[in-house]
Amino acid sequence: MRLDEHLDEQLHSDEYRLQDLFEGEYNDFEVGDIVRDAAALCERTFKAAKPEWAGKPLYDFGVFLRASGVSDEIVDALDRIRRAANRDKHEATPRHDADDVLADLATIRAGLPSIGRVLTGLAGTYSATARRRVYVTVYDYFHAGESELVVFPATATTPRFYNVDIDVVQIAGRRLDEVVAALEMIGEWQWSPPAYQALTEQYEKESSEFYRAASFEGDYRQFIRTVANFQRPESAELLPGLHRADQWSAVRTAMAITACDLWVSGAEPPVAAELVSVAEADFGLPSDRGWTRIAAKEFAGLLAVANGAGLETVRGPRWIRAGSSRWPSEPIALSEQFAVAVGADGTLLLSGPAARFPTAPERAGLA
Repeated sequence: MRLDEHLDEQLHSDEYRLQDLFEGEYNDFEVGDIVRDAAALCERTFKAAKPEWAGKPLYDFGVFLRASGVSDEIVDALDRIRRAANRDKHEATPRHDADDVLADLATIRAGLPSIGRVLTGLAGTYSATARRRVYVTVYDYFHAGESELVVFPATATTPRFYNVDIDVVQIAGRRLDEVVAALEMIGEWQWSPPAYQALTEQYEKESSEFYRAASFEGDYRQFIRTVANFQRPESAELLPGLHRADQWSAVRTAMAITACDLWVSGAEPPVAAELVSVAEADFGLPSDRGWTRIAAKEFAGLLAVANGAGLETVRGPRWIRAGSSRWPSEPIALSEQFAVAVGADGTLLLSGPAARFPTAPERAGLA
């Protein structure tokens, strides 16, 4: 994705956020949050397009654009957003006209081609790696020659009772050091993180097979691809019902990443059989498992709906907290059962951990 395309998408998302406010009661602080996000987005995108100006404020970019022939209408809109953001940062009770902010965002978006002719670096590639922090408990099952990694989206203050795992991988016990070495190459792995000491002590008391706990921070797509490469195929027989293919959240995560990777812009979205094939090869999900096939069917349907609504691809996935305001109020495509949505900007969103399996009637409806 180009920098100007990213800027356009994010400003469009800010417009949607403002319009969402109009559906209920709102205050100036909520409008101010959007204004500040928009101003910061413009400034950092312009700096990415013109790295030699990394130390310049947004005001200087406005002066430069005006002097370079960009219309007063566009630059004035950019300047009003900048000044509104400054008011919001420095005034105790800032006032914002939400309609004016919405109009200015639309003007800036419409003016991006003109801005791009001056800031030619906006044609460059936008790249940003999303980071995620997870808590990992490791168990040693000596009788099976196996180690198990259980992954949680936990914060240090999450009570044990509410700590719902989002993935699990069974590996040969002798390969644990290999797994850790591979993870240290792609992110920050820390054994026995001090922030999680109280939580770790609770897990240690619960099971004699508990080995150690760790935290990881980095690209979660890379994390799960890496550990899934070590999944023992024979675990499906050794641990009936406990294999990662039997865990709803693990299947959902693998299928979401697969869906985003497979749907190339301009092509037809992948069908269920394609999703199953790649999920088995890349994420160790046996193709003959019912959960794998059910998830593939659901995600293929989700992509087909998004395609019918005009999208040519999806990006992500992105994990957000359950109940977050970032969950779209009117998604382009939605699976309530899987807690998955496709937003207007084409991002595939996963809300919280999928904490339960579908019931038998629900499975019958999905199969």
